[in-house]
Formats: sequence, C-alpha cells, structure tokens
Amino acid sequence: MPTIFSEKLFQRFEDQFRPFIDKLDIPATIFSCPDVEISGAKYLELLEAVARNTNPFIGLDMGEGLAAQDMGVLGHAMASAVTIGEALAIMSRYLYVFAQSNTIRLDIAGGKAVCTYTVKILHPGLHRQDAELAVAYITHLIRDLSKREFHPDFVEFEHSSLGDTKRYWQQFGCEVKFERRANRIQFDKKVLDYPVVSADSRLLEALTFYLDDRLKVRSDDKDLLAKTRHLIAISLSSGAPDLKKLATQMGMSSRSLQRKLGDKDIVFSELVDSIRSSIAMDYVYHTEYSLTDVALMLGYSELSTFSRAFKRWSGISPLQARESRDDAQLQG
Repeated sequence: MPTIFSEKLFQRFEDQFRPFIDKLDIPATIFSCPDVEISGAKYLELLEAVARNTNPFIGLDMGEGLAAQDMGVLGHAMASAVTIGEALAIMSRYLYVFAQSNTIRLDIAGGKAVCTYTVKILHPGLHRQDAELAVAYITHLIRDLSKREFHPDFVEFEHSSLGDTKRYWQQFGCEVKFERRANRIQFDKKVLDYPVVSADSRLLEALTFYLDDRLKVRSDDKDLLAKTRHLIAISLSSGAPDLKKLATQMGMSSRSLQRKLGDKDIVFSELVDSIRSSIAMDYVYHTEYSLTDVALMLGYSELSTFSRAFKRWSGISPLQARESRDDAQLQG
C-alpha cells in the first residue's frame, strides 16, 4: 500500500487536523515524529475531512504555509539546489521517497516550463485538496527559495471550481482553470534559472546520496510497477529511458528488473511506449503546446519520429489529431 511520511507536513496545522485523526485511525505521532508512515489514502481522507468540516481551502493554506524543509531530507535537498530548475528536478525525481503515490513531472515546452502533478491512488473524490496543496506548494517554493516575485502563466486543476475563485487569484496571481485534464502549472522557462538563495552544493551532494539510497529501498515487489512508471515518466524529456540506468536507481540489475517485470507479464519497452502514449495524448488533444515542443518533452529529437510513433498509437498523425480536435471545438 502506498504511504506518505509525516515529516513536518502536519505539524504546522495540528489544530485543524487533530479533531479528525482518531476517526481515521491515524496516530497522533504524525504531529511530533517525522518518520511516521500513514497510507496515502488515509492522508487524502484527512485533508478532505478538514475541507468538508472546517476549512475548504486547507490544501491552499498548507501549500502556502509549508517551508521546503518541512518535507524532510527532500526539502533540505531542494533548498540546497543551485537553481530553481535544479530544485524542481530534485522534487520530481525524489518525491517518491516522501510519498509513493504522487508524481511531479517537469517538462520544457519552448520558452515555457510545465509542472504536472499526478496522484496514483484511485479515489478521484479525494484528490482536490492534495492537488491544490501540491500546486500551491510549487508556487510558494519558487517564491521562497528564490526570494523573487513569481506568478505562473496559468494553473490547471482536474477538479471543479467551488464557485468563488477569488482565493485562487490571491494565491497564484494568474488565471486558474478547472475541470481540466491534469493538475498543472505553467511559467516562463527563465524562472528555472533563478538562483536559490540558500544553495549549498556540498550539502546537496550528501543529501542526494542519501535520497538515492532511499529511492532504492523505498519499495517492495508489490509497488515495483508504480516505482518503475514514476521513474520512466520523469525521465522521458531526456530521451528514451535506459533500462540499466533505471534499474540502478532502483537498486537492482537490469536483468533482475526485466525478470520482475516479466513476472507481471510486462515488457519494459512496451511500458515506456504506453507511458509516452498517454502523455502524448494529453498534450496533443488538451493543450496548445506546439507539436515540436510536445515531441521534445517526450524525448524525441525530431518531430517526424514523434509523428510516426503517434500514428502507431492512434492511427492518425498528431497534426490530424489537432485538426480533428479543433473541428470538434468549432462544431461544439
């Protein structure tokens, strides 16, 4: 079962969470011990319990109120990064160490950077507060680590609006779109080059060494597929994921990884293809990024190679897919 570490995630908001932990069978030590693990589903239920009963914006409040270091070693590593781009890349790669069911993918589309947040737990009704927490936290992290004013181009959420969007404007300072295909934040690529004021390269080296080790051991055979999918998804923009490198990150040989996946009737190359296909469909049908940018985000060096792959997945070219989408929107 996917879990999340307490770290200092709940400590700052103890007064809001405490009334609900007994009913959900969550130990009170989440407020004082950083190494307490609770199930990802219980964590989502706790957030939503607070939202339903006392604070409908608990996710936004937490995202804005948490410091980088409240995420434990992962947060200290982000705060030690040289640039915002490096800090976000660290979050993307090692978030699995902190929370096994959550993924943040960082993509570059032309002059824009895009962070997409995904929750793997299949309880759609419980995702609102967690998604708002994650996107608000990314926004706050950029502001806090760079000590610069920062406003995204736009923010997207999968869930519907509560009606009054003033709070979202106050939080993000940009347009917030609801009922979209993904939880996503877009901003100028130049932001990735902002220096982190607390950068410490020697400390970062030690912390990433520790996180690499934790990434290897924070799993068992039951969540092997989830961990593999996570590492594939966050590495696509660098090209086709390498089986040997990915296996090393997981603390095993490439032969062992192939065998373990084979036991589940999964072929590594087909898994990569499936994840690429899913992300490609989202970007082609539901965003306005150029097809060349989409190709680059998925690790294709040429649009023609991406177009052939897309046609193999869908039966039509990405250009035809865009045209059919635009025609449908005009008719609608």
